[in-house]
Amino acid sequence: MCTSYGATALFEYSETLMQHVQEPLNRRVLAAANAVGTSGTPGRGRFCVVYLRIDEPRGVVDEATFQADGCGPTIASASLLTEMITGLAVTDCWQMTADDLEAALGGLPGHRKHCAVMAITALHNALQGWLPSDFPSREGVN
Repeated sequence: MCTSYGATALFEYSETLMQHVQEPLNRRVLAAANAVGTSGTPGRGRFCVVYLRIDEPRGVVDEATFQADGCGPTIASASLLTEMITGLAVTDCWQMTADDLEAALGGLPGHRKHCAVMAITALHNALQGWLPSDFPSREGVN
């Protein structure tokens, strides 16, 4: 475990989180993406961009990649998210929350919880931009 000193408490990052910080998976632009979502503003501080290749007839994420800039937990959140959603139905992706991602990471200290929110927001923005007419809109889902 890695130890980080926060403002008032000691927090140990999980092995899963550290693995994704040290060796992020799927960190690249996906040229074949048919859905792209952003959270934050690239070039202006922390951001996360999620690229999805969704199989249109099946409504399943065939491939997911990301680009992100921020702290280690931001990178880890986006990395693990891409692994979690690959092969998942779009309708199931809509149900994912920042709490789900945080739990999969093994937890985040209070001052880093926004990292999971940023990745999930980018995912939901990508899905919102992709949705064909036969899928219901999920505006406001976080």
